[in-house]
Amino acid sequence: MSRRRWTSAAGLAAAIALLAGAPSAGAEDPPRSAMNSVFAEGLGPGLWYSANYERLIIDDLGARLGFSYMQVSASVPGSSASISWVTFPLTVSYLGLGSGSHSFEVGAGATLAYATGEASAFGSSASGAGVTGWGSFLFGYRYHPRSTGFHFRVGLCGLFGPGMPLGSSEFGFLPFGYISFGATFGFGEEPAPEKKASEPEPKPEPKPEKKPEKKPEKKPEPRPEPRPEPKPGPKPGPKPQARPEPKPAPRPTPKPEPKPKAAPAHARVKPAARIRLVPKDLLKRVRFGETDRDDVLDAFGMPRDMDQNKIGMVFRYQARTFPGFLQVSFQFGSNKILKWIHVHLAARISREQVEARYGKPASVARAAKGYKVLVYPRRGWKVFIKDDEVRSVRVEGR
Repeated sequence: MSRRRWTSAAGLAAAIALLAGAPSAGAEDPPRSAMNSVFAEGLGPGLWYSANYERLIIDDLGARLGFSYMQVSASVPGSSASISWVTFPLTVSYLGLGSGSHSFEVGAGATLAYATGEASAFGSSASGAGVTGWGSFLFGYRYHPRSTGFHFRVGLCGLFGPGMPLGSSEFGFLPFGYISFGATFGFGEEPAPEKKASEPEPKPEPKPEKKPEKKPEKKPEPRPEPRPEPKPGPKPGPKPQARPEPKPAPRPTPKPEPKPKAAPAHARVKPAARIRLVPKDLLKRVRFGETDRDDVLDAFGMPRDMDQNKIGMVFRYQARTFPGFLQVSFQFGSNKILKWIHVHLAARISREQVEARYGKPASVARAAKGYKVLVYPRRGWKVFIKDDEVRSVRVEGR
């Protein structure tokens, strides 16, 4: 390859890297929820075109398998020839050079090819078949949304090995470009909660205290007025008999009111205005992309337990530190900076209450094991629900 062609390729690579954007210092992107891609590619490791499926093995490393079929035939009076081949491009790509959905992709792999051909002329014919393979590499710009959406790639690639360029019998190199369009999607990407404790049964509400019944006040009995004594006369007659004093009618005794029945356990939930999905003041004490492990230890003390996963260190705090919640987990990256917080609720809260309190989610995604994910991007929340009840909330920052 001439020096001018190498200079042009290097300039294009630099432009693609600037388009992808260098990752900002200390910032951490939220984890991907769409780990699968299907796309059609023009040119590339599949030679003329290919249909491909790719799976991100980890957050920034993907493996793809493609398929391509091509047939060419020609004929002149008295003779004809045809050739067909099938290619299988296999590549592994790294997407960690970028920010958000934009990245600079670097990859390498191999392309397997199976070709068949036959020719006939003047009554005689011949045919043959064979398998070969070439090494491949690629680099370019890639738009890969971290959730379900449109997928786009463009860049430069090359094939090297025996028979390159096509038609040659020696070991060589064939440079060209590629462009692809497709979609990303996810299934089975719902993170399993870390060591989730069994949900306790809701505590029965205390019975209302029985108010003492008010006894009817006794009214004083009316006293008869004294009768004036009869004046002495010449012949006092017999004294009139005193009339019996009227007795007040007995007042009916009020019946005690029936005790109110306790509400069933599944109905004893908090009003929508009082529900809380995240511990109070938690988000005022941490900052995503800035808070590190030492800051969390200074703010909340030693966790109940901690361990290391493929992303980084995890701190887990129980209800003693965050009353009213089963568990609060802090996930850190390899650079010891906080990536997200996973909150497991103790209270029973329904999806209807969440939407009444915080509004309709921007989107609803399906996850494994019957879970659904309510996405609130303005709050940086992903609310995991199952059987119409909230199980946990992941806080990833805005």
